[in-house]
Amino acid sequence: MNIPGSWQTSVMASCVHAARQIVAGRALNDRRISDALGETAHRLDSALAEVTPGSLASDVCPDPSDRWRLLLELSLDDPSTSDLADRLRRRLGGAASHDDSWETRVSACLSESLADFLRVLPRLTRDLPLRVGPLREQWEARGPGFLARAARLTQLPLATLESRVVLVHPVLGGSGEAHFGAQAIHFEAVLVNQHAKLPETLRLGWLLMQLAAWPWFDAIPEPRRRQLVAAVTLPPAIAAGQYVELAAPEPNLIEAAEAAWLPDSLPPAVAARWAEIEPQPERTWRDAVLALDGLWK
Repeated sequence: MNIPGSWQTSVMASCVHAARQIVAGRALNDRRISDALGETAHRLDSALAEVTPGSLASDVCPDPSDRWRLLLELSLDDPSTSDLADRLRRRLGGAASHDDSWETRVSACLSESLADFLRVLPRLTRDLPLRVGPLREQWEARGPGFLARAARLTQLPLATLESRVVLVHPVLGGSGEAHFGAQAIHFEAVLVNQHAKLPETLRLGWLLMQLAAWPWFDAIPEPRRRQLVAAVTLPPAIAAGQYVELAAPEPNLIEAAEAAWLPDSLPPAVAARWAEIEPQPERTWRDAVLALDGLWK
């Protein structure tokens, strides 16, 4: 089971990831990066907010946070700043704002941010690839067993999952996200677990499960679909991690993972039942999830 199919690094995605965290108000573990990128990150955020209401862009990315996610997804293969700005304009419907210079301004912000980022981390291009080996070894030690167990718990097609992991510079001490349009995840290249009871290898497995689960719930609209997929794959991910001894068999580990990893709070009615989702004789795991979706108000 060769999952994920490839391990890559991206300096451009590292820069966008850091800028996105700054705009979201999160504290970075390296104050130098916050100081260097703060001004240009907020200028870029202002440009992303200029997308013309009513355009295709508004339908695809209704608010700036969605546009940051898209920008990060488009940066995973390490494009140039001008290429990244052009990709973003095209994905946002062609004319992203009333100002014809929008793409030029976005490209300039990206170029300035990248230059400042590499001024703080001048060896990043060389050092980031060195983290691939240790992280891949950690995954290969228990990852295949994790996926096999997770597949048994959920019936997800994990054995044939096409996916890639793109490692970025760790500015939060542990983070990652599934990018469904790219069939990839970005993942902070940490070598030490931020949470002793929640190893980053387990988070990696959970993100891969999200990629596999995403097509199963295509009838559920965004953003609920994104939140639901992240939430409902977490309990079986914890169970699979405990089965292969990635995590200790502690009773409250699911709640700890929810607090540490889920980006949004669950609706109260869902929170009361979501950790109990499991296949039963009369219904599959997917059916149980769809039943839970009825509580998503």
